[in-house]
Amino acid sequence: MTTPASTVERGLAARARACDAASDEGLLDHPYPLDATAAEEVNPPRFIREAAKAALDRGETHYTARHGIAPLRTKLAERATRDGFPVGPEETIVTNGAAEALYVVLQTALRPGDTVFLVGPVSPQVVALATFLQLRVERLRLDQAERFPTGWDSSAGLLLVAAPSAVTGQMPAAPQLRALIDRALDAGATVVVDRSRAWCLYRDAGYGFDPSLGGRCITIGSFSTAFSMPGWRVGYVTAPGHQVSAPLELKQAMSICTSPIAQFAALAALEGADVWLAERRSFFAARRDALLRAGVPLAPADAWPAQLIDARPFGDDDIALAAQAAEARNVRVEPATRYGAELRGYLRIDLRAPRQALDAVAEFFGALAT
Repeated sequence: MTTPASTVERGLAARARACDAASDEGLLDHPYPLDATAAEEVNPPRFIREAAKAALDRGETHYTARHGIAPLRTKLAERATRDGFPVGPEETIVTNGAAEALYVVLQTALRPGDTVFLVGPVSPQVVALATFLQLRVERLRLDQAERFPTGWDSSAGLLLVAAPSAVTGQMPAAPQLRALIDRALDAGATVVVDRSRAWCLYRDAGYGFDPSLGGRCITIGSFSTAFSMPGWRVGYVTAPGHQVSAPLELKQAMSICTSPIAQFAALAALEGADVWLAERRSFFAARRDALLRAGVPLAPADAWPAQLIDARPFGDDDIALAAQAAEARNVRVEPATRYGAELRGYLRIDLRAPRQALDAVAEFFGALAT
């Protein structure tokens, strides 16, 4: 006789297999030694590490408030408000990275069978998470506001858009983004703006986002990329007051709170952000410009470290081009169709990759052009 527990286990296993299939699609495996798609081993800057050590020495080793330490939430709320997403500290939750942030939002805003609308190319992990939660996935281009459905139950849909994109490094065009979000909100959908790369913009001129729209959106984000903190697992959710309690309850049930040591490190990151991020912007702009001078046909990007290469002049089969780069120069570049069919003919690299790998990419395109 089948027990309820075994039924649940089989259901979770089936969802996990579907999740794996979604996340593995489009991967290119090879044995070549140079990898231009991943960062070198990095540590956060010294001032962040010292803040973590100081927190440890103070004995900050127990649970914090479930939604995070007050100074960190205050800083996050100030930044969100500055960028056009007005919230207070009480509407801000510190999470275990952006992955937990997205999970608690999707899990509490939607039910199995509801639709998540993904704008533009996204990481396969996002599709895998939606698949695991048994959500329907529909992709939208930024200019397809008219395709967003109306006249449905307000709990039936969620629009997810990254600004800027972690895949392309590009910011959505402001008028089109505003039109799409406006349409989705008017339809009663939940709108989530992923701002995980907001600190990585080459020009820190602020978002200039319309607060009348931003104040009705949920935002999520992460410290991993901008502050070289991928293993520290610090992210956040901001939400209008009536939408913040459910994610907070689920976050507490899942993980109680984010590591206090990591939270104090993240607070130091924000307090030292101006100098650190200015240095990072200069560093990655220099790497980008060196590739351009070497003749690599880079697509425009508003944020680091993701960088697309427009390889369409050399053929629109990006999977074949990636294999050619691996064979010719022992370097891995990523076929961008992994992230969406609209990126066919593009390759993707990470500007944090070892310099030797980026040089090999430049040599590969130099040879193609001759």
